Amino acid sequence: MYGQFYNNDATDKHTAFFLDTEVTTRTGDLGGINFTQANLNYISTCNPSNGLEVVLKGTEANVSADDTIINITNATIEATDAFLTALVIPNHKMWITMDTKPGPGFAGRVGDVSRVDDDLAHTKLGQILFDADIQLKWDTFGQSQSLLNTLVNDWVDTVSNDPLSVPGWYARVWISPNSVQANGTECKIFLTNSSLKVQSEVEAVWGGGGTEEQLQNFKNNLSNGLADIAADAEIKVNNISDSAYSKIRRAYASVALAQWYKEQNRQDLVFNELIDSNDLTGLNISFDQSYYESQAWQHLYTSWHHGNYWYSVYGGVELTAIQTDIEGNINNATEELMTNSTIYSYTQEDETYFFATTKKPQKPDLNTLVVGFNTLTPEANTNIPTQTAIQLTMVLEQKM
Repeated sequence: MYGQFYNNDATDKHTAFFLDTEVTTRTGDLGGINFTQANLNYISTCNPSNGLEVVLKGTEANVSADDTIINITNATIEATDAFLTALVIPNHKMWITMDTKPGPGFAGRVGDVSRVDDDLAHTKLGQILFDADIQLKWDTFGQSQSLLNTLVNDWVDTVSNDPLSVPGWYARVWISPNSVQANGTECKIFLTNSSLKVQSEVEAVWGGGGTEEQLQNFKNNLSNGLADIAADAEIKVNNISDSAYSKIRRAYASVALAQWYKEQNRQDLVFNELIDSNDLTGLNISFDQSYYESQAWQHLYTSWHHGNYWYSVYGGVELTAIQTDIEGNINNATEELMTNSTIYSYTQEDETYFFATTKKPQKPDLNTLVVGFNTLTPEANTNIPTQTAIQLTMVLEQKM
């Protein structure tokens, strides 16, 4: 670094000086590597002056096996945005559902998403949860055709003998936390495994001209069949090769880490003032409410030998209380991987890559106001005492 200071006397003399500085840069480049998945995997606040150290885990795609290739930049942004969103929105608001209400739609109903927290709805994380709910709904529809055909046909043949007299029901299939395992200490955590659960429930069955016992049998058969469908859906949701649910898997890891982060001593945390603040600065996006309400009242027709029958299955995604099981300390090999990932652009272990970034309040901008020297004609290779007045400007950085 080279600089010059000028005095204000009539001779307009000046003194030149050099400052030797060391600049540390990261080496390496992730360009040219195809990834099939990437999730937030490690965070550390052990050195608050270094900010929040964040490491993502990416798996290299096997192109010959036709692995889905993701946009690693978009995946990184999604993971970090989901973490920040879950940081600023209180845990009890971390859920979505698509209800219906009376209105000028099919069967006198229209979609309704008004129960979802408005802040969450206006974030990328909220959109990911909505989209996962829609995907699960269509998967459930697709798998339930045979079940419903059998139940409805059997009811008409053995109970009502009337193709217009069949039971109605409310049924729900939704995504919720299953488990999160990790290693770590009070100030850092490394995820070792995570999985989501797909649950189902038949809330009520009515009508159809049957007895209470017949309706209960219908409900039991529907519940058992729907539970089997939910179990199949759970396998798909957690299958890392299934791209349909890749975003909800990525978001789940980020939300789990954010909720763990909130449980730490807030006095020592970076971004402690943002926790549960509902401050969406840099996270707010538009929300297409009409689209999601149209998806809330989607229904399918199923054909059976007496005619057609429409039905709808409700859903939702609920991530309000993710419990992370800390199984032990981070081992030395993993610790070294994480340390190297924060020093270099990435570290590699077989087909797995760890790449890091740091989120922290920016260090103060130092604006020089006055610099004083005890001499204007220094000898070579001498130290010069100086007096400096500076102005400090603090800026909080929220984006990666």
